[in-house]
Amino acid sequence: MENFQKNPDGTIKVCPIVGYTIFTPLGMTCVMRLEYVHSEEALLAHFSKGEPPDAVQIVMHPQQALELSESLARAARKVMSPPSDGTLKT
Repeated sequence: MENFQKNPDGTIKVCPIVGYTIFTPLGMTCVMRLEYVHSEEALLAHFSKGEPPDAVQIVMHPQQALELSESLARAARKVMSPPSDGTLKT
């Protein structure tokens, strides 16, 4: 995690996703548009005032898309399942 962008206090900088679109132009690649906001204030402005979010559009080969989806599913299952020994997850 040393390559992650950090906030001044040393915590990892994160941007909430507020939307996404996936499409397959010409059936050859997978394109994903991720819409996100930079702060809690921007999140509130997006939902209360309809302010447009920032976005990034990413292209990947089908195999990359499968690997990404599998990694996200594993991470989601880990977060959603309670630890068997009662400890916090890291």
